[in-house]
Amino acid sequence: MRKTITLSVLTASIAISLNTHSEVNNYERDLAGIWAMMPILSPVKGLANVTKYYQDGSYHLYSFKCTGSGKFSRERSHDSIGSWKIEENDIVTIPENSGELDQLSGMADDMRAKIDSLPQEKRTLFRNSLPQEMIDLIDGNSPEGRETILTLNSTIMKSKQDLGFGRSIHFDNRKVSEIKPLCEKF
Repeated sequence: MRKTITLSVLTASIAISLNTHSEVNNYERDLAGIWAMMPILSPVKGLANVTKYYQDGSYHLYSFKCTGSGKFSRERSHDSIGSWKIEENDIVTIPENSGELDQLSGMADDMRAKIDSLPQEKRTLFRNSLPQEMIDLIDGNSPEGRETILTLNSTIMKSKQDLGFGRSIHFDNRKVSEIKPLCEKF
């Protein structure tokens, strides 16, 4: 009886381990390709980025904004290239192009100035309300983007990104065959 229980526990542990490992591998496998974001209304109305995740761990984010009646504008200065990896349920992106790094550096300078202008007791509260990626950026550490996968299969990805202050943006993405925003119904 004891051997049966031990064998059952061991079998269950192996099954859970294999299942968890296969889920991460599925994320990596399913993420490779071109993903078009359904346009959002906030914080940037009509934002509809398209990201190509390459199997070699690199990515290229193409910045688009839907302008109405199926039309869109292209924001090349907001494009991003870099590397990506999966950590648990998160897609972690590390930008490599200087344009985005300059933009992030400017944002960090603005946030640092805002924090410095607060009374000391509010500084800690403010910092504690920010996502770790923002704190890292403010502190001068390597910028990373972190997007939590809620659902991912071969054609649909739902995810969210924390903005701090208890707020987050939810994204609905579709796997597509070309780099073009999904502005038809916006």
